[in-house]
Amino acid sequence: MKFLVCGIMIIVLCLCYYCGIGVINYIWPIAHWDISMGIAITYSTVVLAISMMIETIVGLTIKRKLWIAVPAILPAFYWCDAITYFPYRSLAYMGIALFAYLVFALIISRLNTNDNIGVSVNYVI
Repeated sequence: MKFLVCGIMIIVLCLCYYCGIGVINYIWPIAHWDISMGIAITYSTVVLAISMMIETIVGLTIKRKLWIAVPAILPAFYWCDAITYFPYRSLAYMGIALFAYLVFALIISRLNTNDNIGVSVNYVI
């Protein structure tokens, strides 16, 4: 059940991330749009989804809270490579990715604290 909830949240947060990037591109359009930029944005969504899948495995199997933050490095490194081309835009993209990752990490930690979600216990005295 936990993995199903995490899978649904990965899809929803990646769609929100992709829409957030679309909003930034609508507000501040790129002057010379290239097909490689569209591929880079789509690939960044895939990198975010893969890092969230890694976080799901790490977060639900290892109980230490520190290890949850380790897969967040993947989207950050991906957009650090584009800082030379788009200095402010890549920081905005990185901020959106880390915000989506933070929301997902909070959901994972909430799932770890409530091990009996959906289980009703009737106490009879």
